[in-house]
Amino acid sequence: MNRISKAAGELQARYPTEWKIVYPRAYQELGDYHSPRELATDLLGALLISLERVDGNVKMLGLPDQHALIAATLLTSLKVPTFFVARSLLEAIAQTQPSEPIAWKEMDLPFEAAAFIFPRGVLKHTSEGECGFLWYARLRSGTIYRHPFFTKWTFEVEEDKLFFRAGLDQSLDSLMYGFTESIAPTIRPWA
Repeated sequence: MNRISKAAGELQARYPTEWKIVYPRAYQELGDYHSPRELATDLLGALLISLERVDGNVKMLGLPDQHALIAATLLTSLKVPTFFVARSLLEAIAQTQPSEPIAWKEMDLPFEAAAFIFPRGVLKHTSEGECGFLWYARLRSGTIYRHPFFTKWTFEVEEDKLFFRAGLDQSLDSLMYGFTESIAPTIRPWA
């Protein structure tokens, strides 16, 4: 049993009600794909970080954790739309030359937040193992996001943001990135 599988089992046992929110569907016969339980573990971690309190107040979170918390709030409000990406599609994407810049604020997306589960052995980090999933959230300024466990807690972002987070199977860590138009990265094709 790898570290994520063990963590998923522990979180599911300790937070059964919350687990159903981050893992709303049971997936069977995944074949060669990473488990969506890895994604659920990451989402629950992003949402539970808000449980840390200091003197009765929510502990101040760093910007990456704030983005992850708000993005996970949006993703769970949509019941975690999840797509299993085929190897052939990933190969086609790797050969695609995106136009620069990508107008992410106006881009038609199936959901404002969604997750992608990858086949095993497709995306690897040089030291932290495989990337099993990636999720995104397009956060809109002026929108109120409500925490799924503590519905009195609401969040708002000061300007539109696009947030990505990917899970690494060997570290229980995530790669994450959030940006606005003012700090948008240059989009370049993968080499």
